[in-house]
Amino acid sequence: MRCLLVNFVLWSLTAQAQPSDIQILVPEVRSLRAALDRTAQIALNAQVIVYRIGWQQHALAEANRCHKDAVTAIEGHLNQVKWRAQQVQQIENDLAAIENQHRKAILAKHLESLKKSLEYENGREQELRTGESESSHTVRVEEAKLEELKKQLELLERTVARTAN
Repeated sequence: MRCLLVNFVLWSLTAQAQPSDIQILVPEVRSLRAALDRTAQIALNAQVIVYRIGWQQHALAEANRCHKDAVTAIEGHLNQVKWRAQQVQQIENDLAAIENQHRKAILAKHLESLKKSLEYENGREQELRTGESESSHTVRVEEAKLEELKKQLELLERTVARTAN
């Protein structure tokens, strides 16, 4: 399409103009063609960057969701540990007041299983905190990538503005 337009312009100028006029217009047409090529390349770069920004925003949203899930898991875990600790405390208080040896043995067994569960939960907390730390790091990395793409887009916009002038 572009070639057809250029050919038409040259043909119409040839039919009406003197040879010296054509020689003057040829560099102008070449510079217009070069400007059009630059503009097409800039537009292609802009499309790629905008596409990448969209995907990066999606990746950041997913990283934020994972981080929120990790924080929620830690909160739930801490509530579970607090609840188990209260149960242990309650059973220890009840054991002192119970005189029936059979009932006391059952509660002591239950208390032992709750304490083991509480130890396991305390070990699991470190795993959850590590996962939260990793997800927090991932969010920061994805944010940095998005900011870099935005900077590239700003640079491209400045290039377009400079080219337009």
